[in-house]
Amino acid sequence: MCVDMFRAAAVPLPVCLAVVVLMMVMVVGVGPGLAAPPLPTTQPRQNLMKSIMVNQMAILKGMNKSTSFFVPNVEEVNHLQDKIDLVNCSVQTRMRELSEEMNNKLDAMNKTLQAYMVEMNERIMNDTRRVTEKMKAIQNAFPVHPRPDPVELYVQHNDTEISSCDGHKVLYGSQGYLAVTEKRELYKNNMDCSWEVTLPEGSRPVFNWIYFSLANSGFCNTSSDYVTVRDPDHPTFYTFCIDNAPDGNFITVMNNKFIVAFHSNAAGTYYGFKIRYRAVSRI
Repeated sequence: MCVDMFRAAAVPLPVCLAVVVLMMVMVVGVGPGLAAPPLPTTQPRQNLMKSIMVNQMAILKGMNKSTSFFVPNVEEVNHLQDKIDLVNCSVQTRMRELSEEMNNKLDAMNKTLQAYMVEMNERIMNDTRRVTEKMKAIQNAFPVHPRPDPVELYVQHNDTEISSCDGHKVLYGSQGYLAVTEKRELYKNNMDCSWEVTLPEGSRPVFNWIYFSLANSGFCNTSSDYVTVRDPDHPTFYTFCIDNAPDGNFITVMNNKFIVAFHSNAAGTYYGFKIRYRAVSRI
């Protein structure tokens, strides 16, 4: 009977047993002086005890809610675990989808970047070819005179002499002066001369213009008076006219060789130029 009450009222078993003992004492008494009053004959003693115990158990259930314990249902636990597994599966599936989506986007970005790099390389190569062709065209517009014979024009040069304009000269040394005329005099019309200078190995030239005075023809092209400075191993060179006076610090030649050329037309003359060069370490 106590087990039935325990299941019905969800009251701890020790409490239930204590109530049963208490009810038995109340009903049957513990001695002659404590005997219970006679029970009505219309209701059996067992039913009366059961009714009293049910009432007491209901009271104890309300008083001992804090001490009651919960026995989980196995089916509910399994159902909850199934839900957790389903959520985990959904999360893993979504993570795989996001990972695949991210990888696809990265692949697309890499392909786009590679295509862009190929296009940029082609543009750079095309621009380089166009610039090289333009430089060659400009270089052909300002021709360098061929090396002359005899060989005695290949002379050693130093800063105690001024090499004046007289055909094409090949010079060797670490420093010197180049000028249209040895003295500052008016140059002649239709002059063409050049200097090819070789400095010591491991050096490069720096320039200092002493003076620069060319006739003003209104334009700076092949028909005007001009001076060019260039590296024979490189297509880049510098062209100077009356409207484009040179700055010695602006000229950059990284090799130990350079060529200076002068040309005058038939329109007019002036004092020309004088330039000093010297070798410095390339490092």
